[in-house]
Amino acid sequence: MQRSLVTGRNNKVKLLGYSWIKARESIIQHVRDGNQLITVIGRAGSGKTTLLLSLCEYVQCLYTDMAGAGDRDLSAVAASIAMDNMDKIAELQEELRREKGDLRVFSKLGAYDLVELARLKPLTFLRMLNEAASRKGWRVVME
Repeated sequence: MQRSLVTGRNNKVKLLGYSWIKARESIIQHVRDGNQLITVIGRAGSGKTTLLLSLCEYVQCLYTDMAGAGDRDLSAVAASIAMDNMDKIAELQEELRREKGDLRVFSKLGAYDLVELARLKPLTFLRMLNEAASRKGWRVVME
C-alpha cells in the first residue's frame, strides 16, 4: 500500500509505516492520559518532525520547530511559539473575549504585543497560552 508524505505545518501528513503509526498512537495515549511533557528522541531524518506534525491532525495543538534555533533560552522559545502559531492564537483569542482577568487581557493583545510579551515575560506568556489552549483541549508541541 502506497502512502504519501507531505511535510509542512499547514499540510496534511501521512505516516509511511506501521512503526510510525504505532508511535503516534502511543503519543496520543500519553496526551489523553494527561502527560504534559512527552519527549521524542531519534536520529536526524528518522521522522520525529513528521510524527509530531501528524499528531496535530488528531490532537489540536500549537506546534513550533526549535531544531534550527541556536539560542534556546526561554524567551526565544516563547517568541517562536507565538510567531509560528499566530493564526491559532488569534482563534483562541476570539473565544476568550468574554473571559475575565488575565485571559481577557491575553485576548486583546495584537500580534506585535504577543511576541513582545513572549520575549520580555516568557513565563507569563506561556502560562496564559497554556491556560487558553487548555480551555479548548489543545496542547503545545515543541520540537
